[in-house]
Amino acid sequence: MALRGHVETYSPTLIGGWAFDDDSPTAPVDVDIRIDGVVCARVRADLPTFGGRVPRCGFALRLPDELQARRRRAMVSVEFAGTGATLTNAPRPLVFGRKTPRIAAWLTAGRRAYHDEVLPFANTPAEHIASYNNIGDLMVYDSSLKLLSFSEMRSFNCFDWSDADVAQLNANYDYCILRGSNYLHAKTNWRDIASLLARVKIPVIPFSVGAQAPRRRKLEVPAATIDVWKAFADHCGTIGVRGAHSAEIFADIGIHNVEIIGCPSLFRANDPYLQIVAKPLHAVEKITFSLRREIATTYTPDVDRYLRLQRKLILELAEHFDVCASVHGESHEKAFFYRDSDAIALARAELFKRKWFESEDDPLLRIYENQLFYAETVSQFDEMVRKKDLSIGFRVHGVLPAMANGIPAMGVSYDSRGAELYEALDVPTLTLDDIEQNSFSTLYDSVRFETFNRRFLGHYRRMRGWLERNGMAHNMIEV
Repeated sequence: MALRGHVETYSPTLIGGWAFDDDSPTAPVDVDIRIDGVVCARVRADLPTFGGRVPRCGFALRLPDELQARRRRAMVSVEFAGTGATLTNAPRPLVFGRKTPRIAAWLTAGRRAYHDEVLPFANTPAEHIASYNNIGDLMVYDSSLKLLSFSEMRSFNCFDWSDADVAQLNANYDYCILRGSNYLHAKTNWRDIASLLARVKIPVIPFSVGAQAPRRRKLEVPAATIDVWKAFADHCGTIGVRGAHSAEIFADIGIHNVEIIGCPSLFRANDPYLQIVAKPLHAVEKITFSLRREIATTYTPDVDRYLRLQRKLILELAEHFDVCASVHGESHEKAFFYRDSDAIALARAELFKRKWFESEDDPLLRIYENQLFYAETVSQFDEMVRKKDLSIGFRVHGVLPAMANGIPAMGVSYDSRGAELYEALDVPTLTLDDIEQNSFSTLYDSVRFETFNRRFLGHYRRMRGWLERNGMAHNMIEV
């Protein structure tokens, strides 16, 4: 027998997943569900399933109400009947009677304040200038917290831990989230995280993670990285991924319990009925342009062309609109924003050297001197973008949070990450070819938002459903 199975749902009312025998996939297998070591039910895995597995290999058990009356916390395990062999993602603790769980976050960005507001580690202008404080990372973490319901949140350092830390995690917390980011590529150094995952007995749920490449293609993923991701997959119902490209990369390395959920930053306002009302171009006055000057070949194969076309677009927009250029991480830009004379002198010299500024009369230099915006906090970006007619640019987290705030936005697609997110969430996009070959007036069209408006509720429900299937208490509205 070649038994395979995975527990996808743990909740106070339902345990569910899938199981089958690879040698006889059409013959249903049975699973035993144990509560605190005692078999409470034997269930046949013959329910319909989705996602490319055996068509009918699902199982589900509705837990009796009296179970909750007798205990507040139980260890739940699912085994192949009569074998003692557990399915992956089992056993796991299940908490009853506590609607707001205690959770831990891995690889956090910034520091949490006021329950679900994320602030940067930097405090002074000098600290902001000196650090690459990417507001996008803060945006993802902040948005994730706004969707989740929890009584306590702990930031857990998954690269510097002790056995005592893990014991406390297992005993006192309900699950962990791995903050969304570009984790799936050849250069991620996971250090001793595989050893940590082997010790953690509660779910560890990757929340909107993805692959990173200049374009959609297969990736050469090191064996050690594959092992880490298989350990993550075994610690959750499904991994939440950004889009189709990331799902394909996971499938290529043998991981199939994934769901495409997009990014929480699109849902940060928690409005299931969000609709974008775009003005006709002649009525557009104020635009925010999200800059991304620092770039590498891991994002775009032709850096020079990328920079040239970014310059072209922002200068074209500045000729016709009131443009605010938002800074998301680069230190040189922050020097201009904070008007630090010493830092500006160094930044000017470097940007002239890199030919980002072409002359002292360069209109881009005037934009840097007078029209830059940098958000020290996520809420400051929200406040700024709500005053604009349109958001456009090269930063995913200049585009998605603008849409979340009801502001029309168009993203420039130049790498696999942006492309898969914009595709998954129906966000209007421009390509580098579009910018090179057309004027902006021919690219802008308010009807481009009709698809987004028509499908947004479905995207909202998809994110909500993923949270529920992974047993994550949340604030999203049932619609």
